[in-house]
Amino acid sequence: MASKVYFVDFKMREKAKRKNVLEKIDVLFEESGLDEIFEENDIVAIKTHFGTWGSTRYLRPVYIRRIVENVKKRGGDPFVTETCGLGHKERSFAHQVIRVAAHNGFTQETIGAPIICADGLSGLDGVEVPINGLKLKKAHIASALAYSHSILSVAHAKLHPGTGIAGAVKNLGIGAATKLGKAEAHMNDRFPQYSREKCTGCGMCIRWCPTGAITLVDGKARFDWSKCVSCLCCPDICKEYNEDPAVTLPRERFLMGEGFLEGIIDNFTALTKLIGKERMGYINFITEVTPHCDCPPYSDAPIVPDIGIVASKDPIAIDKCSADLINAAAGLKNSILGDADKEEALMPGFDKISHITGRDWTRLLKLGERVGLGSLEYDLIKIDV
Repeated sequence: MASKVYFVDFKMREKAKRKNVLEKIDVLFEESGLDEIFEENDIVAIKTHFGTWGSTRYLRPVYIRRIVENVKKRGGDPFVTETCGLGHKERSFAHQVIRVAAHNGFTQETIGAPIICADGLSGLDGVEVPINGLKLKKAHIASALAYSHSILSVAHAKLHPGTGIAGAVKNLGIGAATKLGKAEAHMNDRFPQYSREKCTGCGMCIRWCPTGAITLVDGKARFDWSKCVSCLCCPDICKEYNEDPAVTLPRERFLMGEGFLEGIIDNFTALTKLIGKERMGYINFITEVTPHCDCPPYSDAPIVPDIGIVASKDPIAIDKCSADLINAAAGLKNSILGDADKEEALMPGFDKISHITGRDWTRLLKLGERVGLGSLEYDLIKIDV
């Protein structure tokens, strides 16, 4: 059965239909029935991405504020949230996440709701969820999301080097997990590599290990991997304090490990098990569509013009629709598409996502459909405002 995906564009209409983008968000929220995912006084987690240092094409705070206002108007009690990243620097601890958010314009004053880091100070506060997943037998979901009554994903639709398309599924399949959940989804072997011969005995990794998994024995670090929760602080710390680090994490093992897509779907499945699919909703902003996610410390030129905003109660349908709309648009010559060897890369209908990322972007969504998260079939309902 086809799911409903509601759409508004960014164009201005004439006379009575003339609405700005914020007013269009109001109409989209109403028409899509997103108010049905929560009841009066429910705690509603609005999960988004705050960008990072140096990135500039994350969602505008004023968009999030308008969504917050729509939730409040209908009796919900919202907070806006993100989780810690893996590692030690920039966005890896709650205070860093909040600091980046404020730097990029997301504060309680600007968005009208509290900002909460969903997985605690170190990114380890979560709920373990037993599942019979495609890859995982248990998932680790950030506690503030796990204990919410309802969840509204607000995602910047864009490309991603590992998944092809990044929207609602990526926003929650990785973004709702603790550090351990992220690591287990990203990698086959979630443990860092350690060379005892290179260890200088500086002890900095011991100070930052949150579980006491590292001790100093005979002037060298000793790892108890049974205690490791894959926060991945130690590779960053070792690199910072030693020219030839003893603890490393090969980049290729982290980014595109076998089972990465399955891990995302498993985390998403665990979240729906906790919250209930009927209490989850999704909004994707298809604007400033970059050829990469919002995590790097830069933002490349958008590959297509601003398209619009879509809303749905089906995460698979909304991401499939977002990808289809991106591929259906004409490419921008001043983007990475303009550097392509294929002249047709700029043409409407060309699979720009696969061309840029080298990924079959449909695979993630097919996996999600297979486990019952949603449908690849959708009816696009265009709202003329």
